[in-house]
Amino acid sequence: MRGTLGCAVSLLCSLSWAQSGPSIAPFPLNMRRVPPGFTAKNEEALAAEVRKAIRDTGATVPNVYKIEQALAELKRQDCDLENACLSTFALKAGMLYALYVSVDLNVQGVLVVSGRVVRSDGVLVAEQKSLSRKLGKDPFAVVAKDLVTKLLGDELKLSALPVAKPVAVVKPIEVAPPVVADAGVSTVPLPVDAGVLLPPPPPPLEVGPLKTVGFVSVAVGGAAAATGAILYAVGSGAARTIQSGAIVPKGNETPEEAGKSYRQALALQPAGVALLGVGAAIAAVGVVFVVMSPSTGPRVSMAPLPGGGAFVGLEGELP
Repeated sequence: MRGTLGCAVSLLCSLSWAQSGPSIAPFPLNMRRVPPGFTAKNEEALAAEVRKAIRDTGATVPNVYKIEQALAELKRQDCDLENACLSTFALKAGMLYALYVSVDLNVQGVLVVSGRVVRSDGVLVAEQKSLSRKLGKDPFAVVAKDLVTKLLGDELKLSALPVAKPVAVVKPIEVAPPVVADAGVSTVPLPVDAGVLLPPPPPPLEVGPLKTVGFVSVAVGGAAAATGAILYAVGSGAARTIQSGAIVPKGNETPEEAGKSYRQALALQPAGVALLGVGAAIAAVGVVFVVMSPSTGPRVSMAPLPGGGAFVGLEGELP
């Protein structure tokens, strides 16, 4: 039971460690030129050392079977030059990154190790880096392993690679706030001479001569009609006195002189009627003149009074 628990804890620890770093698919080593006696078995051993060096950086590496399956599905031979080839290889292997490393021993006996890292979406995340060393008396495999380890850790910095693709930040759409009254929005008054042509003011209304004649006619006609009404009232009173026979002398008058005075007063009745009619006609003409005038002004009204006469009224403002 204790052994089972220990295995489970070890498995969980290994899984958590494997998931803590980036996932990298190593493309097979490109052994350009090697010294005599360096066999295929030595090459496989160096490739295993490269995979171990990748895991030592904290990265996740697929097993050999998965790498071989990805190579079979890749069907490309240009991963030494094309980043698209490496990105496809990473996708086939189910990894986020693909690593390409080449080893070359030149004619001067200098061992050169180069490499680069491409993300599965085709982005070159670690550009081509190279390390070199004179081979000397050290074995080729030992120098190659040492240079590859330094290349992965110090130059390509596999441990610093992100474990996931960066998330694109979508900038939110800026919406202009609605303009609210009294929200700090100041209005600038438009100057009078800002190029805006204003219509001229209307001319002032003037009282025409027709209206003046109308006012005078209303006043004169009204006065004449009022005078005629008074005369008619006096004459009518004298006529009623004479008809009733109740003539009363005034002061030292004799009955004959009193009768003569009433008869003279009786003559005022037709004069009052005539004057009342003429005054009313003149006032009526004045009202017509006032109404016909285009400007505003007072209005005249006239109404007959019981027993004779007329009432003349003025309404409005005089000019």
